[in-house]
Amino acid sequence: MAGLKLLREAPHLRKWAIMPFAIDLLLLVVFVIWGIGHLSIWVASALGWIFSGSAGFLYSVLYYPLYVLLGLGFVVVTLYGVFLISTVVAAPFNSILAEKVLSYRGVIPDHKFSFGRWIKVSIKMMLSGILKGLLFGLLGLIIFVCSYIPGLNIAASFAAFIIIVFDSMDYSFEAMEIGLREQIKHFRKHFLEYSGMASSMGLTLLLPGLTLLVLPLSVIGAAAMLADSKDRF
Repeated sequence: MAGLKLLREAPHLRKWAIMPFAIDLLLLVVFVIWGIGHLSIWVASALGWIFSGSAGFLYSVLYYPLYVLLGLGFVVVTLYGVFLISTVVAAPFNSILAEKVLSYRGVIPDHKFSFGRWIKVSIKMMLSGILKGLLFGLLGLIIFVCSYIPGLNIAASFAAFIIIVFDSMDYSFEAMEIGLREQIKHFRKHFLEYSGMASSMGLTLLLPGLTLLVLPLSVIGAAAMLADSKDRF
């Protein structure tokens, strides 16, 4: 992954990646602990609509398949939910991380850290994150429904990772003051690169939760990709 390679190449970037990583990790742990404590309650409630009691052969037969089904749904909702929340909470730190990468690559001038400027950027990025969160939340509902439809579930998963990659790119676009029209133009021109990043992110599904933990690396990799684009826009 380009983000991990650049992080090894430039150790000074690591301190800027720690905070968004810590936020994503904390959110993931909180959601998982909360979900584990409620999953059996949700299964019992769902079966309660069908059966009057918790005893009986059919109740026992359906309990564990439903537990697995709801568990898988919870994983999908958790991953996307944590992503949406981190889009708002971790946005200021991801913005600084992208800016530092672009500065390291010589795309934009280096700015000395200023607390006042950081507060200004934080407010701006949080407001932007709220708007993106609402939009991504709507798209997430569509993706969630499609994920249970055979054939469409693969396309839905790919679409989800494209959204994550585009969001990772957005921090670099913001640092370079690139408008939405140019962003869409860049996306269309470099769709293969976006697809490659999305496919790499998809491999993280092999270990549930890893997708969220590598989001800071995705921000770094996206900034590096933008810096390496000879015909950026």
